[in-house]
Amino acid sequence: MKFVELKNSLKNEVLPCYLVQGEDDFLCNSSLNLIERQMFGEIMRNNLNKQVVSTENLDANKFIDILNTVPFFAKQKLVILKQYDDKVSNDIISQLKNYLLNPSSSTVLVIYALNSSDAFKSLKNNVTVVDCSRLDKKNITGWVLAKLKNTKKMVDNTEVGVTINADALDLLIDYTNGYLSKISMEIDKLIAYANSTITKQDVENLVSKDLEYSIFELTEAIGQGNKTKAVMIKNDLMSNRKTFNTTLSVCSSFFRRLFLSITSPLPNSEIASMLGVKEYAITKSKEIAKKFGAKTLKQIVELCADLDYKTKTSEMSLENATDYLLAFVLNARS
Repeated sequence: MKFVELKNSLKNEVLPCYLVQGEDDFLCNSSLNLIERQMFGEIMRNNLNKQVVSTENLDANKFIDILNTVPFFAKQKLVILKQYDDKVSNDIISQLKNYLLNPSSSTVLVIYALNSSDAFKSLKNNVTVVDCSRLDKKNITGWVLAKLKNTKKMVDNTEVGVTINADALDLLIDYTNGYLSKISMEIDKLIAYANSTITKQDVENLVSKDLEYSIFELTEAIGQGNKTKAVMIKNDLMSNRKTFNTTLSVCSSFFRRLFLSITSPLPNSEIASMLGVKEYAITKSKEIAKKFGAKTLKQIVELCADLDYKTKTSEMSLENATDYLLAFVLNARS
């Protein structure tokens, strides 16, 4: 089920086992909170019937014993298994398979899996999967407006509500690439520093751009032939310690998306599903890809692979490789 379906599902019943997984950490943690609240009411810090276990160095037999232990003066207990890394032992998976054939009626198990991992794939027929992929624009807008509706702040010694202009909300979603984990932090910043109405300028001045959005801006500037803007964005990315090491790899992924979007005969929805992005991203990718053409994009993708190899073998620095890629793409677009 999608995250947005979880709340209504929990009103009917809390199921024996959930597999929570997706790219938005905020939604994953919200899923855990929804399940816990449904079971125990308001979340308690020292809940004796809640146990969090990591897969790191986990003994499978002891974990099954935990699942089968009766709750402390309660109908049910909650056990959360958090995946530490991709190395989940075969013994744990095997024991979980057997347990899920006849799970304890007094235990609710929630497996919090890493987004990139397939470690628990074989369990999916015996668990309820909660998909915590990024929400669509409609649901994100609803979340932001609901949060602001319940927000008050003091302006000139008067308590007022907080609203956001439509163009400001659109830009906030673009800058954060639709991740609620980022939106939730940025909206708090905007509420604190903006006046009673959050404007587009507030977002431009206060919100940090997601790396993928900056790469989109970069490729769009290149596609428009705006060399000055392209170089400025690249310099900003390379001067930021948070994005320095990942700029080249994200650029490579972005150009692969452009190449696939213009060469694949599949509909946008299937390409989006295959790449793990929203359909809107494929629509935008096709618009940009047309400015390059399939032949040029193929050359760029091949160059990205070559530069990736050279940086990993220390033949070229990340900064030089990124500069070379930008120069090549700008020249190819000219």
